[in-house]
Amino acid sequence: MSTKETQVRVEAFIKRWQGQERANYGMFLVELCDLLGMSHPDTPQAQEQESGREALNRSDSAQ
Repeated sequence: MSTKETQVRVEAFIKRWQGQERANYGMFLVELCDLLGMSHPDTPQAQEQESGREALNRSDSAQ
C-alpha cells in the first residue's frame, strides 16, 4: 500500500470515529486493528475459556 493510500485510510478512520470511540469501543478496536494490520482482540468468552484451560493445565501438572 502506498503512503498516499495509507494516509487516506488513516484520515477516513479518524473522521469516522472522531468523538464516537468510547460509545462504540468494540467496533472501534476491531477497525483500528484492521487499519494497523493486527489481529482482533479476544472476546471476553474466549478469554474465560483460555483462563479455564490454563487452570486445568496447572492442576494437571501439579498431580
